[in-house]
Amino acid sequence: MVKEKLIIGGVDIPIDKGISTVLTFSIKDIQQPDKVKSSFSKTIKLPGSKAINDKLNFIFEVNSDSTFNPNLKLDATYFQNDIAVFSGFIQLKDIHKKDYNQVEYSVVLFGETANIFRELGNKFLNDVGMNWQELDHDYTRVNQEDSWNTSYILNGVVTPFALGSGYVYPMINYGNDTDIDRYDVTEMFPAVYVKEYIDRMFLDAEYTYTSNFFNTSPFRHLIIPFNGKEFKPTETDLSPRRVQVNTPLFLSSGTNNYTLDSSIYPNNTSVEDTLIFTNEVVDANNQYNPTTGELTIGATGFYRLTVDVTLQMDTTPQAGSAAAGDLLLNGDAAFKNNFGIYVNGVFTNAVNSFTTANNLTPAVTYQTANPTTYPDSNFIDPTLTDRNYNPPNKYQLNTDIQLNAGDVVTTKIGTLWRFNSTPVNGAGYLPFVDIAPYYDDNSTPLPFPPFTKDQYEADFKITILTANLSLNVLDSPYLEGDTVNMFTAIPDKVKQRDFLTSIIKMFNLYMIPDENNPKNIIIEPRKDFYTTDIIDWSQKLDYSQEHTLTPTGVTNKQRYIYTYKQDTDYYNKKYENSWLDIYGVRNVYIENDFNK
Repeated sequence: MVKEKLIIGGVDIPIDKGISTVLTFSIKDIQQPDKVKSSFSKTIKLPGSKAINDKLNFIFEVNSDSTFNPNLKLDATYFQNDIAVFSGFIQLKDIHKKDYNQVEYSVVLFGETANIFRELGNKFLNDVGMNWQELDHDYTRVNQEDSWNTSYILNGVVTPFALGSGYVYPMINYGNDTDIDRYDVTEMFPAVYVKEYIDRMFLDAEYTYTSNFFNTSPFRHLIIPFNGKEFKPTETDLSPRRVQVNTPLFLSSGTNNYTLDSSIYPNNTSVEDTLIFTNEVVDANNQYNPTTGELTIGATGFYRLTVDVTLQMDTTPQAGSAAAGDLLLNGDAAFKNNFGIYVNGVFTNAVNSFTTANNLTPAVTYQTANPTTYPDSNFIDPTLTDRNYNPPNKYQLNTDIQLNAGDVVTTKIGTLWRFNSTPVNGAGYLPFVDIAPYYDDNSTPLPFPPFTKDQYEADFKITILTANLSLNVLDSPYLEGDTVNMFTAIPDKVKQRDFLTSIIKMFNLYMIPDENNPKNIIIEPRKDFYTTDIIDWSQKLDYSQEHTLTPTGVTNKQRYIYTYKQDTDYYNKKYENSWLDIYGVRNVYIENDFNK
């Protein structure tokens, strides 16, 4: 006799009749566990008693006139032979009054049987609940070799090797080269054991399993290789490496401007200064030093460095020097500014800005326009007629470069007084070779080398109006020494329930809940699932009815195709395009003269 018990809100409720929800498994339930229904509802009547009256009256706010709140629910668990068949909740629907003030309650019982596939729902293999970050590790040769049979990294700790646990670096040739005897660190990608996937899925769903098959050596060897096109960090991983700074100052002056004193001419014809940025907009890893202007790279990678500068020029020709020369009817001043990027003190790349002013008056300061409109003759290379960006007083430098951890990047500005010029129009003279901040355009070049016009001294002031420096990591693969985010090694857009279903089908596994614990799933292959016990049902056969005997051979097909499901990841598509077939396919032909 089945012993039944209903617990509502922690109170044992007597029931007159069985609820009739015995779980019956069919062969379909066992073979297709992902298709088993996991929820149901049933209306039952509960006779009134002191225990149930107190519980329902309190929870459902039953009044003296038998009105109540039907929008509330109460936890309920139904047991058969002390086994929890389902757990769910009840909703009070009706109260029936009988003779002698007896009452009967109609309640709807909403129950859910334990079902791992319902819990997995639409979760993906790379969902956060899988906690793949526990397997993060450094991308090094030592860790790759140790994963074979020594150890792996778990929660940052070296953990003894256990077949089927963690990850391994298999020797798979991903087409990098034809040398199968040599593997570089960056040519090997981590593969996670199938058992590790299953263990994490069950743990996330708060289920357990009992399976001798999952603990066999062949199954523990099974891995899921990396199948992406590139093994690279996520944007989230790369984000802390970004740097963006602005609000520029010159290191020497501590201000946004400096003046080139004409008294140093002609002994010094150029000046160089470091540009510092005092406002850190983005710098999660504290790589930039706003005091020194040094950017110290925190992690090896392929980067894009961008510098953009907007400047203003002030020029003041010296009156005394001009008086010693010709009349300054049409004075010109020209300067070349060089915005350069240096790595460990070595010049890497630069952009030039040209500032030119004419029709100057001695002892009178000339200032370039701000804002300016394009084109502007003050910002032009007078030798090449090349104009700057739009707006004309803005200059931008982009350089893509490999940087290593510890490299120091600085931004410098160099100003050159008067550079080599083209010959005077129609005169056929050689280019100017002297360097001066200012010259009289109306003067006659010397008839002998250096063929220069009259040169004078001038003060030149450069003001940085705005400037920005940014460091961004380009989309590049993991480099040796990087920390591997294991989420990047997990297949994308693969549902957990589909993954588990594929394993069940691949090995012809059967699944049933443990009768003593519905949230513990027993999983075994067919040959181990069925016992060898034989029950003779011959005496139960009704021989008075017609019987049809059909041999198995009649149902055979001409050909059976065993294959993985067609997939669209990079390497599967590459294989299918090359071989015109799905990877791992096997055809089995049956000898049958009648099948075509």
